[in-house]
Amino acid sequence: MTITQKSGISLQIGVTASYSTSEIYTDSLAMKQLEVFEDQLAYEDRFGERTLLLTKNYQDELIKFEAEIPQLEDIKEEKPEYWDLDDENKIVNVSYSASITKGSGMCLEFLGTISNEEICIHSVLIKQPEVFEDRAYEGPSFIDLDENLLKAFLKYLAIRGNDFNTFDFIPHHMLKKRHREYFLWLEKIKNFIEKPPHS
Repeated sequence: MTITQKSGISLQIGVTASYSTSEIYTDSLAMKQLEVFEDQLAYEDRFGERTLLLTKNYQDELIKFEAEIPQLEDIKEEKPEYWDLDDENKIVNVSYSASITKGSGMCLEFLGTISNEEICIHSVLIKQPEVFEDRAYEGPSFIDLDENLLKAFLKYLAIRGNDFNTFDFIPHHMLKKRHREYFLWLEKIKNFIEKPPHS
């Protein structure tokens, strides 16, 4: 089961219940906190790397949102009948992680996907500094969680700027990044092959 936020208009849990944004942003303070977050969002896109990183400090928390370029094979599998390298719609889902780290080192991490239409949360992990990452408990199945808790997760993320309104540009940007990184990779290969011996 996933938690989904569609186009900044409605929030959908699973396939049955949906909630308007007014139900998530129940007070003006939450909206003001989100506006401050968006104004101070740090953006990092390094050439030669597969990921895009967005960071922000919120009170005593370090917030990171990291998206990864989809593999071409993954995109083909999603819609093979429409496959075209130049088609923007071929990036259907971009994997992301959103982490909130307290000053103590404890971290709450949300894993999911984002597309041109929605942002989805698939799982939530709580990490402690003294516990190895691969041993972190991922929590119960989302289908077993109370709907009020699911809505609370969405509000918690939205106040910290992790919602569709903030990240709706990512699928299109990751398509451009994929093309850019591909040509950069080709150039590096070409330079390596053409480099004369002992130079």
